[in-house]
Formats: sequence, structure tokens, C-alpha cells
Amino acid sequence: MLSIFTMLLLIFLTGCAATGPKLGQIEEKIPELHISKGRIFFYREDTLLGGGVRPNIKVNDQIVGESIPGGFFFIDRDPGKYRVSTSTEVEKTLLFKLESGQKRYVKTTLSMGALIARVSPSLVMPEQAELDLLSMNYTGNHDILVSHPKGLNNAPIVSRPTIAKETTRTLTPASAPLDASTAMARSATKTYEAIQPKAQEKISSGTPPKLGKWSYDAEKLASSQGCNSNHSGAWVVGKEEFGDIYQVNCADGNAVLVTCNRFECSLK
Repeated sequence: MLSIFTMLLLIFLTGCAATGPKLGQIEEKIPELHISKGRIFFYREDTLLGGGVRPNIKVNDQIVGESIPGGFFFIDRDPGKYRVSTSTEVEKTLLFKLESGQKRYVKTTLSMGALIARVSPSLVMPEQAELDLLSMNYTGNHDILVSHPKGLNNAPIVSRPTIAKETTRTLTPASAPLDASTAMARSATKTYEAIQPKAQEKISSGTPPKLGKWSYDAEKLASSQGCNSNHSGAWVVGKEEFGDIYQVNCADGNAVLVTCNRFECSLK
């Protein structure tokens, strides 16, 4: 008969990693975060040992998923204070506050306890978590994934020359109402022309361009719209009442303007 220690050791050593689509395969199907909600990602890196230890993950005492090696999932919640807990031989907890439009990343990590492995939750910075998630498999609810690509109205990036051309071609008499696309094109052209000289002035004067509080989010939004920035960053080129205006330079020579505040980022 196997001893208790041997049985526990077998549980600790055995167990398969998560199966499911990689983040890259479903990223376009992950729904946009509603401005009134916050999003919490949970993930656990795959390790050689401890695959059989898969405790439930609870949020405010409600089970929301499992801690599975190599897996990730996410939930959307109202702003407020949250308590994340996992339990094996002991309970490990994490307390944090979630704000509207905010994304939190909770990593569960395996360690050895007195009798069996322990799984502890901890908060991870977005920059590191985004890298970690690239190798993870989605283990969450597939029903919440949307069937169409995400993005701001799925609008393609329009370069400045294209905007100017379209504006000229679609000019209408002053008495005729402008359609939405023409109005947006004119607005974008005016904004670009007003901001670009300031950005070029900073660069030509030798003053290093400034990264802002939401540079990471602005560059990510531009990337989701097809702008390959080669990780060159999103630079602050202007201010608004509640946020900053960022410029993301694309590899094809175009530039994307993004406005960000504490709630969201959107194309300018």
C-alpha cells in the first residue's frame, strides 16, 4: 500500500499542463472592456512539477476558475475591493482595489508546503504579465469570446495623406450636412496638423520625446489597429482636459494619434 507521502508526491509530480488556444489565437476575440468595468486576468506558468495541484481560484469567496499550469482566463467586475484566494493545505490570499477601465494581472505561483504544494496569488505589473501571457493557453469560458475582431468600430488606420485626399474628394457645399466619415477625417487632419509641429519641434531641438503614463496602452491600441511600431513607443504630443494625446509611429511611415485618460484609450 502506498504511503500518504508517496501518494502526495505522485499528485505533486503528475498532471498535464493546460490545453486550449494560445492567447494569439483568441486575442482578437477577447471583448473590449466596458468603461464601467475592470478586468482581472489570472494565469499560472507551466512547471515540471506540481501539475496535479490545481486549486480553485476564488474572488470574494466565489469560485471563478482553476489554477492550471500554463493556463489563463479573465473576468470582468465592477470597481471595488477584491480578495483573491487559493487553498491547498493552507489558504493564500491577495487583496487589491479594481478601478473602472483598469486591468489587473494575478499570477498564481507554486511552492512546496509542509505536506503538499501551495499555490499563492500575487499581482504582476502589466508589462511583465503581457509577456507571460503570450505562452499561455486559454482555460476560461469560450462563450464570452466574440466572433468578430475587436477594435474601435473595427476602423482601419488611415494615414495622413489618405485623410487629406479623402477630405478633398468628399467636400460638400456648406449647406449640406457632412457625413460621419468626412467629419472624422477633417477633425483628424486638423488635430494632426496642430500637434505634429510641436512634436517635430521637440525632436529637432534635441529634447527627448516624452513617454507618458498611458504610453503602453496607447501603443497597444495602435498595434490592434494594424500599426506595427516595432516597440518604438507612444510619445506625448499634446494634452486634453483629462488625459494625454500620444503619437505612435508605424513602420510603414504612417502615424497614429491616440488619446488616453484614466478610463480608456481611443483613436484621436
